[in-house]
Amino acid sequence: MVRDDITHIAMISYWSEGPQNVSINEICRRAKIAKPGLYREFGNEDGLQREALMRYHTLAVAPLTHIFSPKCSLAQGLDELIKFLLQDRVAAGLPNGCLLVKARQCFKELGAQTQALANEYDKLNHNKLVAWLEHRQKAGDLSKSLSISLAASYIGVQMTNALRMQEQGEPTEVIRGVTELALSVLLRQE
Repeated sequence: MVRDDITHIAMISYWSEGPQNVSINEICRRAKIAKPGLYREFGNEDGLQREALMRYHTLAVAPLTHIFSPKCSLAQGLDELIKFLLQDRVAAGLPNGCLLVKARQCFKELGAQTQALANEYDKLNHNKLVAWLEHRQKAGDLSKSLSISLAASYIGVQMTNALRMQEQGEPTEVIRGVTELALSVLLRQE
């Protein structure tokens, strides 16, 4: 089994069950690899978790970049974000929910490399939101009195909530309604 396959198996396992709930022995069993072989490839469990988180970010989070482009109005961006959050991941062979959210839930149980990467991704994602919201505020479709950092954090919380609801099996229309209602406060002008 090649490194890429092992990383994919680990990513799907951590994403669907949470990193704290999948042992290195279980990853070895699922990947049909001996533990020494896994350690040769990744160094340790922290190295494997870090690489799985990198793969997850590339696959599931990086596509958000197009939504937060300067060309996208606030209303269009929030609408695209909701569509992105509600996509049928299971139909694409992926778990519902969010590996970054799960990593935050068990943060202290992760290795130092994985913790550092999770923090880096959180900061990167927050900064992308901040840059987009600053642009939208300058364009006049976001209230001038609103704290951009607070708005970015608020959107992040709503994203997490939508993904958790999806993972828990809430109907798509309920998630859409709750998320649209929550994000609608950003569309109100002064």
